[in-house]
Amino acid sequence: MNGAASLQAGEIVAGKFCVERVIATGGVGVVVAARHLQLGETVALKFLLPQADRDATDIARFVREAQSAVKLKNEHVARVLDVGSLEDGSPFMVMEYLDGQDLDNYLRHNGPLAISDAVSYMLQACEAIAEAHHLGIVHRDVKPSNFFLTTRTDGSPLIKVLDFGIAKARAELEQDVSLTKTRTVLGSPVYMSPEQIRSARSVDHRSDIWSLGVTLYELLTDQLPFDGDSITGVAAAVSTDPIAPIRSVRPEIPIGLSLVVERCLEKKLADRYQSVADFAEDLVPYGPESARYSLTRIRGSLGMKTSDSGKHNQVSIADTDNMLATAATLMSTTGSTVETMLAPARRKRALMAYAGAVLLAIAIGALAFSQRGAVAVAPASASALAPAASVTASVVVEAQIVPVKVPEGPQPTASNASPQSSEVFPVRPAPEASVKYVGRKAAAPAAKARAVESKPLVQTRPVGKGDSNSKHDEDIFDYTRK
Repeated sequence: MNGAASLQAGEIVAGKFCVERVIATGGVGVVVAARHLQLGETVALKFLLPQADRDATDIARFVREAQSAVKLKNEHVARVLDVGSLEDGSPFMVMEYLDGQDLDNYLRHNGPLAISDAVSYMLQACEAIAEAHHLGIVHRDVKPSNFFLTTRTDGSPLIKVLDFGIAKARAELEQDVSLTKTRTVLGSPVYMSPEQIRSARSVDHRSDIWSLGVTLYELLTDQLPFDGDSITGVAAAVSTDPIAPIRSVRPEIPIGLSLVVERCLEKKLADRYQSVADFAEDLVPYGPESARYSLTRIRGSLGMKTSDSGKHNQVSIADTDNMLATAATLMSTTGSTVETMLAPARRKRALMAYAGAVLLAIAIGALAFSQRGAVAVAPASASALAPAASVTASVVVEAQIVPVKVPEGPQPTASNASPQSSEVFPVRPAPEASVKYVGRKAAAPAAKARAVESKPLVQTRPVGKGDSNSKHDEDIFDYTRK
């Protein structure tokens, strides 16, 4: 064997790189760590394996990866420093050396990430994807194994997006009409969008957003939202099956964050996030404090103004957690507690019903007084007019007008009137008035009539015990009903 497969530690490549060790081996390529002889810097050399370097398609993909990566200046993209070829013509790529591990390897050894870490890593990756989208490049192979976790010089975590080998500009995808090429599976099926499974060239930036959603789901749960025993099974699940609710796997995930993941995985393109910036903005509340800076850089990479807020002029999706938590608290409240909360509102309704009945009786009396000069009205008692608040039947008061003989001489005033003034101002007892509750089987007993002075009546509103807090009580009642 020759070429990349025969490389040994200590071997010199292109006259300036000394091979130190093999870092990783894939289906078509191998990556080794090497030291630059003149600069003394460690770099990564990526080669195609012999069985692949004779395939024109694989070579084109290899070159495209270098061309795509070199266009991206973001710190979250692994930098390509140079390209070259071995003596037998096998191509190789010189890349920055990264010390760390990819997130797929991290999941296998450590399980799901903390929520804040998963969101932070996803936002960093979105910075690289956003720049690619702005240049018209669709990655098409977003997955945890292509997110490399390393560190900055200050020790803080840093995500690098790898492998732009199958990345293509939108114009290239539209021109790629070869039947053989469109049938080729480009990407990992479990991370591919429904439209990418149907046709590798029928994708746009929203296909990457789907893959970001699958990746975030896996980072949070160490499980996949869609899976199968074969490529066909996976394709069927992605295309038709509903997503397995992420909170059923990990209940402590905030409700709002679960909605973000589910929106990424909408099968209809129109229902999915329309840009990486929209996706990132909904992620920010669940990440660390630095998440806001990532969002600013993502917007800048897409050529958006920092002040642009798009759909988020409305309430942030993170508020969903607070609203649903409040609703859950109210639903879990015991019946007695709810009754206590509703009691003031019910008392107020009862008092309003009573006040309405009294005002109606006074109005009838005033009308009779204007015609006859004096009236006697028999209002119902408070106990009869204040049924339970749940009763909303109309109240009808029947009042009987009784003629009153007014004696000659000075009339008693309100100040000197007394319960015994009937000798001076006699009134014939009136028949009992009746009170009807429309819609109820039985009517409440009526109260005795009382004498009313022949002067303009002033309508008053009875003051209830709960009136001082009536607005608050009504708010509580209405909010609880909602």
